[in-house]
Amino acid sequence: MNRPTLHQLTVFLAVATYGSYSTAARELNLAQSAVSFHVQQLEDLVGTDLIEQLGKRLRLTPAGESVLLGARQICHWLTLL
Repeated sequence: MNRPTLHQLTVFLAVATYGSYSTAARELNLAQSAVSFHVQQLEDLVGTDLIEQLGKRLRLTPAGESVLLGARQICHWLTLL
């Protein structure tokens, strides 16, 4: 069974926080294509879309909201180590 990587969760968290693939890429010092790739990999692992494009805006799907909560908890827990 494949599991999401911390990097995939971090990238997804950045996209969700900034509401933009390009801003997340800039903040993470990654190419926008790399950010899209990591989010796509995470979506493939979860088995559903996490983000939907509405014109120029991004919106999290219900599954994306759930993954966001988990990603925040994991990242918060890791800062406590």
